[in-house]
Amino acid sequence: MVEYLTKSRQGQFLVVGVLFTILGFIFIPLNDAYSSILFYISIFF
Repeated sequence: MVEYLTKSRQGQFLVVGVLFTILGFIFIPLNDAYSSILFYISIFF
């Protein structure tokens, strides 16, 4: 599973999208503008 996430293009995009989604949830209480930008970026991944 880890090999799939690190070696394949789809796995890399999945990891990047999940990271942006997690960052979006973290930034909700801190700054709504950054949070919404991070969610929009995660949509593309």
